[in-house]
Amino acid sequence: MTHIISMNNDRNGPLKAALLIHNGQPWQNHGGSFYGQPENGRPYSRGRLPAEHWGSWHADDVDYAIYSYATPIAWRRSGTWFVPPARYSTTTSKHQSRARMILHYLGVGVNPLMDHGIDTYSAVSA
Repeated sequence: MTHIISMNNDRNGPLKAALLIHNGQPWQNHGGSFYGQPENGRPYSRGRLPAEHWGSWHADDVDYAIYSYATPIAWRRSGTWFVPPARYSTTTSKHQSRARMILHYLGVGVNPLMDHGIDTYSAVSA
């Protein structure tokens, strides 16, 4: 079951999405343009993800992804989140901002290392 979350009218939308991600559950906004889902094996779509990021995206250990439309804008591999610094439309830019907020609520911090031009985020110890 995919949970529907209001991202525009509910200040707690990103927090709700973070809790669902933590529990490995899928979610989406009302229009279905912004969503997260568990990935089992290789992810299904690369959408408009720039070619230089395909190697990190198409890996067997991607277990969760956040999408804007059909484009992955953040994904988790072996406990590390990857957020490519790609630029997209105005709407997808808003989704990228919300994805970073969701990662913040997950307690994920910025790792200063770069992996092929991708910002990597890793869990912060409590």
